[in-house]
Amino acid sequence: MGASILPDLGAEILIPFCAVVGIAFSLLQWVYVSRIQLSPARDSNSYSAGKNGCNDYLIEEEEGVNDNNVVQKCAEIQNAISEGATSFLFTEYKYVGAFMVAFAILIFVFLGSVEGFSTSSHTCANDETKMCKPALATAVFSTVSFLLGAITSVVSGFLGMKIATYANARTTLEARKGVGKAFIVAFRSGAVMGFLLAANGLLVLYIVILVFKMYYGEDWGGLFESITGYGLGGSSMALFGRVGGGIYTKAADVGADLVGKVERNIPEDDPRNPAVIADNVGDNVGDIAGMGSDLFGSYAESSCAALVVASISSFGINHELTAMLYPLIVSSIGIIVCLITTLFATDFFEIKAVKEIEPALKRQLIISTVLMTVGVAIVTWISVPSSFTIFNFGTQKVVKNWQLFLCVCVGLWAGLIIGFVTEYYTSNAYSPVQDVADSCRTGAATNVIFGLALGYKSVIIPIFAIAISIYVSFSFAAMYGIAVAALGMLSTIATGLAIDAYGPISDNAGGIAEMAGMSHRIRERTDALDAAGNTTAAIGKGFAIGSAALVSLALFGAFVSRAGIATVDVLTPKVFIGLIVGAMLPYWFSAMTMKSVGSAALKMVEEVRRQFNTIPGLMEGTAKPDYATCVKISTDASIKEMIPPGALVMLTPLIVGIFFGVETLSGVLAGSLVSGVQIAISASNTGGAWDNAKKYIEAGASEHARSLGPKGSDPHKAAVIGDTVGDPLKDTSGPSLNILIKLMAVESLVFAPFFATHGGLLFNQTSLSTMPPLSLHPFPPKLTPTSSLFFNPQSPNLYTQSFNFYTPKRRRIRFRSLEIKSLDAAQVFDYETKLAAEFRSSQSLKIAIIGFGNFGQFLAKTLTRQGHTVLAHSRSDHSSAAAALGVSFFPDPHDLCEQHPHVILLSTSILSAAAVLSSLPLQRLRRSTLFVDVLSVKEFSKSLLLRSLPPYFDLLCTHPMFGPESAAASWNGLFFVYDKVRIGADADRAARCDKFLSIFEREGCSMVEMSCAEHDRHAAGSQFITHTVGRVLGMLRLEPTPINTRGYETLLDLVENTQGDSFDLYYGLFVYNKNALEMLERLDLAFEALKQQLFGRLHDVVRDQLFGNAGKKVGTVQEECVSQNGTALVRSPKAARLPKVRVADSSEDHSRLKIGIVGFGNFGQFLAKTIVRQGHRVLAYSRTDYCDVAQQLGVSYFLDADDFCEEHPEVILLCTSILSTEKVLMSLPLQRLKRSTLFVDVLSVKEFPRSLFLQNLPLCFDILCTHPMFGPESGKNGWNGLAFVYDRVRIGNDKSRVSRCDQFLDIFAQEECRMVEMSCEEHDKHAAGSQFITHTMGRVLEKLGLESTPVNTKGYKTLLNLVENTAGDSFDLYYGLFMYNVNAMEQLKRLDLAFESLKKQLFGRLHGVLRTQLFESADDSQGTREPQLLPTPLDGESSTTSFLEAFDIQNN
Repeated sequence: MGASILPDLGAEILIPFCAVVGIAFSLLQWVYVSRIQLSPARDSNSYSAGKNGCNDYLIEEEEGVNDNNVVQKCAEIQNAISEGATSFLFTEYKYVGAFMVAFAILIFVFLGSVEGFSTSSHTCANDETKMCKPALATAVFSTVSFLLGAITSVVSGFLGMKIATYANARTTLEARKGVGKAFIVAFRSGAVMGFLLAANGLLVLYIVILVFKMYYGEDWGGLFESITGYGLGGSSMALFGRVGGGIYTKAADVGADLVGKVERNIPEDDPRNPAVIADNVGDNVGDIAGMGSDLFGSYAESSCAALVVASISSFGINHELTAMLYPLIVSSIGIIVCLITTLFATDFFEIKAVKEIEPALKRQLIISTVLMTVGVAIVTWISVPSSFTIFNFGTQKVVKNWQLFLCVCVGLWAGLIIGFVTEYYTSNAYSPVQDVADSCRTGAATNVIFGLALGYKSVIIPIFAIAISIYVSFSFAAMYGIAVAALGMLSTIATGLAIDAYGPISDNAGGIAEMAGMSHRIRERTDALDAAGNTTAAIGKGFAIGSAALVSLALFGAFVSRAGIATVDVLTPKVFIGLIVGAMLPYWFSAMTMKSVGSAALKMVEEVRRQFNTIPGLMEGTAKPDYATCVKISTDASIKEMIPPGALVMLTPLIVGIFFGVETLSGVLAGSLVSGVQIAISASNTGGAWDNAKKYIEAGASEHARSLGPKGSDPHKAAVIGDTVGDPLKDTSGPSLNILIKLMAVESLVFAPFFATHGGLLFNQTSLSTMPPLSLHPFPPKLTPTSSLFFNPQSPNLYTQSFNFYTPKRRRIRFRSLEIKSLDAAQVFDYETKLAAEFRSSQSLKIAIIGFGNFGQFLAKTLTRQGHTVLAHSRSDHSSAAAALGVSFFPDPHDLCEQHPHVILLSTSILSAAAVLSSLPLQRLRRSTLFVDVLSVKEFSKSLLLRSLPPYFDLLCTHPMFGPESAAASWNGLFFVYDKVRIGADADRAARCDKFLSIFEREGCSMVEMSCAEHDRHAAGSQFITHTVGRVLGMLRLEPTPINTRGYETLLDLVENTQGDSFDLYYGLFVYNKNALEMLERLDLAFEALKQQLFGRLHDVVRDQLFGNAGKKVGTVQEECVSQNGTALVRSPKAARLPKVRVADSSEDHSRLKIGIVGFGNFGQFLAKTIVRQGHRVLAYSRTDYCDVAQQLGVSYFLDADDFCEEHPEVILLCTSILSTEKVLMSLPLQRLKRSTLFVDVLSVKEFPRSLFLQNLPLCFDILCTHPMFGPESGKNGWNGLAFVYDRVRIGNDKSRVSRCDQFLDIFAQEECRMVEMSCEEHDKHAAGSQFITHTMGRVLEKLGLESTPVNTKGYKTLLNLVENTAGDSFDLYYGLFMYNVNAMEQLKRLDLAFESLKKQLFGRLHGVLRTQLFESADDSQGTREPQLLPTPLDGESSTTSFLEAFDIQNN
């Protein structure tokens, strides 16, 4: 058979090593999370850092609510949630502990009685020549393994809960800095739980095997039979955790929603709701502790099932330890794979926008599955022999190692398929949930009907996936194949748990933000995290249910083998009645759990109503609710109600096995498996769909969703009722059912020897056992089917005895080749070519382009290339261009219309569209002609076409959101928006419209059907803002600099994108978009608000300088010393000197620098990492205590400036903020430094620090002004190619000082920065100026509250990116760019003048048109009507009045 490549010692090292790595990685993630302090910053006004030593921008800084009370509230709420969860789990564990002890005694008594508590050895079942350990030993060790499994399960759930409650408030606080930072905290916290559980479960199981092996020796069959108790212990605790936690969380959730949302119409997680704390506690005890115990149980059971089957196969018989431990090796490599996968979410890729969250979580599943496939291939190759045998119901089946690899992979990939199918049916991004949401229009009843239908339908594909997995894995490796397929599905358990735990942590974070009264923008970020978590939680439930099905089947097979059952005949009465009863059990169990939730929720609703009715000021927010009473109700109810469902599951196998025997028990297990899996999938998906349908309406992210909202509307209330009904389905009954089917199977496996020996008390004494099997039809004696339990593809009969079906032997059919010969054939006629030509003719359109300018010719190229006939008409002569394109050009519109084109495509400018349309001889066209426009505003064109064209013409309004420049390479992925305004009912006319649209679909356009009104609200508005900003910047004549920042390059791209468009296009966007004037006014107000903010800050500084000195305390003792040139040097007082933190001195190394960093905040730490890595010695000084961070980085940290300077650093690197630089420099005791010290700054403006250094530093000090044009975010993946600007302001002539300066610059050169030597003045002219313009525009646009639209143009995306790039920087940075850049005021003035100039240009053009309409139309001697350039007034309004009012508004 061969031997494994990996030696036994290698396996014994690999498994614990991977487990220890997993534990270490989880602790590392916990360290990262713990760095976020749940306490206010101690020195928020210090120069060195913002909050907690981090210069990250906080939302509160802008909104002026940066109150330390917010942080304190978050800490208090977190403590309340943590205490509530801990209290509940301890109470639950008291009851569970009593059960654990009682059941352990039961295991010992039952298994010990198999051989009458005999201590003598017996002959082994698989080898009668050997003696095996007594049954009493199996009883003892099964009891011990049960207790260990139970304890490990309890610890796993408890640790998961503690981690989640530790991280929820920290996620809330990080959400102030951005959705990306909050995501990382939540995901890292989930990873702590995932890796701890996976690694602990693996390590404990491995240690148990090693310890038990010391007693059992060569008796591997007995050894691994006793190990099954480990899985039983894990699942029994998981049952109580799932049921108890589910009842707790849903009782609180239902009570909070019904009274809070439906009756009182207050937001979710509103602190006025008395049940809000209980609701958040429930998220942790149900979704975290329960899920952790559940998946641990699945992992333990699948491992035990595989080990039991392997122990009676060649692995166990031949004592091949490495192959025997194959299930544990697969789990070990899974930990390493999940570790790598986690880095993709936390380190390799950064979440920058809300829309990136859900794809990042899905990528985790895909990446882990792909990597795991490779990992399984490797470990299978090295740890399993090339050929071996597996026990297959009395026979040994020969299996190849590649077949075993496929068994694991089929489970692995089936899990991914089930997960994504679950997501499709539960995510509101797809049509099933949107249909459920739409059904809320007619009330809660239709919502319930649609939700139930969705749940039933969602079962189909997962069941097929499970069925295929079972068939493939059993065909290859019998029951062992099914066990390792289940293990494959669970091999990425660490990643799955991290994603599962992420959801409740994010949900809690949102609740804490709401209760702490934080900004609505923070709540929006946490809601976005929670929404992604809901979808991935549904995926996790799909994984859990799918794995439970495979695990329970593997345990079922192990039970049949251990109980000595030769065949399970479903037509035997005692098996069939077990089958029916087993199929009923999931319904009984679900009824008990749902009623328990209902009873507990009823008490909760009554309590919440009582508090709202009896506590004065509760709704007004002046009184505080009684949270503790609600927490107590949930705790008492869940503890009381979890006992009956738990007893049902635990007692059923015992009662059936003892009284009815193993055959009936096998029927019960099969029935519960078949029905339980399907009910679990249906219940979970139904509840998830109702939940996300409610969130779909609340979010209002689409026009359809907004039509159902807002919150409080009748459809929303119907959705809340559906969500409330679905809560116990998706969070209590559904998830608990997978534990039911697993737990009954593993319990039967553990007690199998007792049931086989002493079971069947009733059936052994009744005539039922002697009854013959039921027969559906007689079989001839010679046609006896095969006696196999499962489908056997290698059997001559395709069906098994279990079903008593018979398939006769198939006849062989001999196929003969067919020859066709032709005599005297007709002349060749290419009929295929004729058909192809007719088909092309039927698919082509005759399209007439009106307005054959640049855009018309651009479209014509594609139309002709696709085989359509193109005609063209234009007032200008474009005949030569038309001929080159293969287009028929007509100078006379009559001639063109007489060609009867199918489609008239209006490609005129927006200003001339009305005049051109009125000039067409419509009477010469066919009455069914389709008119299409391509204007960039749609309500105007729709109104124009409806007003000007007879009703028998079809109308299609479109907007290709690209042009000759943006689509020069391809149209793929570019938006094409259309609205079928009026299409005739005739099928031919509808087909023609679709045929025209298919032109753009074939080119890969992203087709978006959208009403004209919605288009103008999204696209036209965003285009107007884009062109306005682009033209304002164009007037500034921005030019590239040698050191462009990314933000400035964004502005240059915007100018380039808008410069090529004519002013007519921009003017049309202004005139024909009814929101344009409002947008222009908002932009103006935003700019004024920003200027007021700047000048207000400047006014405060000047006032402090004029009047603030008088209020300062006098009497501060300062010591002065005189430098060589007589400059007075000031140092801080010596009193109350603080202790310093030091690292051991190393030997003097002149090739390394001693660099002192002043200001050890975010940027200082960022630079220190690289400087230390290059081998330089780094000292640091800051007013805030960064001792811990410094020690981690290998930096000597000083809290006293005198101590710092006495160390004589060769370089002083100032990493302070621009506003505090002068203050910090003046506070340094310069007299304690060496006279040749090099001073370096890293500020983003350079003339200010240059002047500051020259004025305040003695001549003996060297000065180097630098600007690393990157930061912790942009430079986190390396500094390669990033600009580093420097100016050697004053460097001594001494060779050593010049060398020291070069050595410092070499730090950045070694990191491959782009080194740019440039004077400070030139730098400020280029970089500081461009940065100021960039930040100004970014902040103005941020105040507009720009949001992404479904049809973003490239230019608008540029604006959104600009806002995103600048929004994270603090106002201090922007103010510093204004205050310390000598050109800033001039640039601000130029920007103001450019904006005013653009407005004058717009309103001047408008005034000219209006004047023409008022005074010149009467003097038209020809009598022809002047083309109307302003919109036709509606409802009797005159255009004069409306536009004069517009001017009055503007002037006011």
